[in-house]
Amino acid sequence: MSTFWGTNTINGVTGGIGGYGGDGTGPDGRGGSGGEADGIFGWNAVDVYALRNSITGIRGGLGGNSTANGAGTNHGGNGGAATGIGATPAGGSPTFDGNTIMTLTGGTGGRGNNGGSGGNATGLYNVGGADGRFNATALTTNWIQDVTGGAGAIGARFGGNGGSALGLAVALVTPYTDSNTILTTRGGNGGDALDFSDGGRGGDAYGLFEYLVADSWSIWDNVDTVLRGAVGGGPPAQVSQGVGVSLTGNATFTTRMTMENGTLSSIGDLEIAVGDDVDGTTINTPFSEAMLSIAPTSVLTVKNYLDVDVHWPDGTTDVAGASIQVTDNAVTAYNFVTPTGWTFPFVVTDRVYQGSIAARDNKTDVKVTYLSSSFANNPRTVDMLSSNSQTFVMVDQDDPIATAGPMPTYENTASFSVPFVANDGNGTGVSSVTLWYRMGGGWNTYATQTFNTPPRSVNGTFPFVATSGDGLYEFATTAADPAGNGEPNPSGNETWTVVDTIRPGSHVNPQPTWRNTASFLVSWAPDGGVTDIASYRIQYNHAGSGWTDWLVVTAGVTSWTFTANPTWGVYEFRSIATDTAGNVELPSATNDTWTIVDTEPPGSAVLPLPRYETQLTFPVSWDRVGDAYDIATFRIEVNDNGAGWATWIASTANRTAPFTGLDGHTYQFRSIATDWAGNVGPAKTGNDTWTTVDVTAPDSAVALLPMYETATTWTLTWGPLAGTTDIVTYTVQYSDNGGAWTGVPGAIATAATTGSFGLGVDGHRFAFR
Repeated sequence: MSTFWGTNTINGVTGGIGGYGGDGTGPDGRGGSGGEADGIFGWNAVDVYALRNSITGIRGGLGGNSTANGAGTNHGGNGGAATGIGATPAGGSPTFDGNTIMTLTGGTGGRGNNGGSGGNATGLYNVGGADGRFNATALTTNWIQDVTGGAGAIGARFGGNGGSALGLAVALVTPYTDSNTILTTRGGNGGDALDFSDGGRGGDAYGLFEYLVADSWSIWDNVDTVLRGAVGGGPPAQVSQGVGVSLTGNATFTTRMTMENGTLSSIGDLEIAVGDDVDGTTINTPFSEAMLSIAPTSVLTVKNYLDVDVHWPDGTTDVAGASIQVTDNAVTAYNFVTPTGWTFPFVVTDRVYQGSIAARDNKTDVKVTYLSSSFANNPRTVDMLSSNSQTFVMVDQDDPIATAGPMPTYENTASFSVPFVANDGNGTGVSSVTLWYRMGGGWNTYATQTFNTPPRSVNGTFPFVATSGDGLYEFATTAADPAGNGEPNPSGNETWTVVDTIRPGSHVNPQPTWRNTASFLVSWAPDGGVTDIASYRIQYNHAGSGWTDWLVVTAGVTSWTFTANPTWGVYEFRSIATDTAGNVELPSATNDTWTIVDTEPPGSAVLPLPRYETQLTFPVSWDRVGDAYDIATFRIEVNDNGAGWATWIASTANRTAPFTGLDGHTYQFRSIATDWAGNVGPAKTGNDTWTTVDVTAPDSAVALLPMYETATTWTLTWGPLAGTTDIVTYTVQYSDNGGAWTGVPGAIATAATTGSFGLGVDGHRFAFR
């Protein structure tokens, strides 16, 4: 049946005081032993599982005095033992995990002629059965602190011995101890002898105590401060010891124990005590040979960790696939190919103590190989006095590699940067990079950059000034490393560029002065001798409003249809070219060409004529209408007596001309103007003006009167003669007695054909016309 002790808290357990011996008529009585004090104790327990118990303040009982007053003549009683956790005989597979055991003190011995011994104190112990099974026992992450043996009592003749102190003790099992802390284990002080002789022996102290154990393994256990008890007053001084780790077997059974990654500090006498018949091993557990004891029938093998790293010449990158061979006294211990270039620690023997502290040293040699590469200090002998790491660095035999570029095809300034990249792979690094250049001839060194801390790879630039002017520049780089490896001088370029610092020139081809459509073709071209234009930016300026981008086109496009908006006014054009190097043409201060857009037909008219023209030849005039200020020519058409329109003047810039007609003909006139843009004004369906040519005088007469008038007032009648049809007005004149012709009042410029004449004078003769 399993035994479980878990998460118990036990504090302040004290054993009973031993009784005193009593007064005697002969010798006095012997004092009784103090009672034992146990935090947890199991007898014949099976499969003990002690988990996270807290046990503090355990103290053994005081030993009884020989007599009540302590001055008896017999032995004082021994002090009682103090135990934190104990199991004996323990069956099954016990486990003690995560327990905290603090402040354990053995009882003080009782006084008498012979002072009683102090009680022993043990933090944790497990003892297996005497059945030869050596059951597996796990003791892990326990904290054991302040374990002190009881003090020996003062004796009249002999001082009592101090009690022993054990931090963790196992026997007759196969123990596995892991990450236990045993802190401050101290033997009890010996008691003084009142006759100043035979003082008590100080108690022994042990951090880790193992007796008759099979295949014990200790890992990450920490033993700190183990001190023997002080000897009691009175010679001879009896020797005791404080021991960090104690191992003991016997003639019939060899104790075997390995301690790995152990820590032993502040140990009073012996860090490791190897008793009879022990085969012990330490791995990465430092100790002082001066604090080692070993019995003649025992052996202690000291081993440590060996890390091997195989690096490329850069000293940091592991060489995957390297072979590692470790020999121990010329015998191969390890030989394998590492897939990573590093290893988990090898466990390598440093020395062997065979029955004495005169160790036999092992010689450890390490050799690495990788293809045909060489490594510094290879093979090498390694001192394994302590765990250590060996790094093998490959000898750098490879040139670093530098490459210039890439560069743009063109540079449009004389000063620019040449980029480069250099790499030494897993080598010792790039210590310098040199830039080379040429311009049609041999290679020239330009500059060298050095690196005090050589990088494995570097990206950088060289500032370069093209002092040889425009043209093709070729570049190359070479690199060197600290190991003396370097690239040869260049044979070909790694990059190149064309230096072109000259701005291109271009122009918009000439436009006609006038355009009479809103959309028209605009073309442009490079200036003479310019061959490297990449693009054109075409701008226009309308009526002085400022330059505006119209098009940005590649060099293959050299014309485009421009649409004017608004559709009137002066449009200026200019071209700004950019060449393949990125040089930009300076825009012209004015324009490359210009044109006037005029899409509105001009208006014109023949000026009004009189209703009649009385001359066969008479002037005809014409002029613009409205804002038609840009008339270039006029075409004057005439319609003679309705016969249809005919061109009189096909084209003239004049604005008047004499026209010769025929008498009696009616002439209509109209003007059709053409402006400087070629716009032609619309022809009217009718005329601008008209006139009738009439060069024949009209014929009229005053009707006949009687020879005599008997009154001074009479009526006159007048009218046209035959064939006359166009009389508008009449003026009737009279002559009195042959005198001057005078207009008849009321009949001057009149359309009337009759009127009264009242100027008659008796006896006078009047003539009329």
